[in-house]
Amino acid sequence: MKISNITITNLKSFRDKISIDFDPTFNIIGPNASGKSNL
Repeated sequence: MKISNITITNLKSFRDKISIDFDPTFNIIGPNASGKSNL
C-alpha cells in the first residue's frame, strides 16, 4: 500500500484546508517553523 495524497484541515500550522499529492520522489523542504514536522 502507498499513500497517494493527504488532506489536512486545522492541524497546527495548517489552518486552512490543504491537499498534498505524493509523487514517488516527493520531498518535504522549507524554512524552519513552516510545518514540515507537523506532517
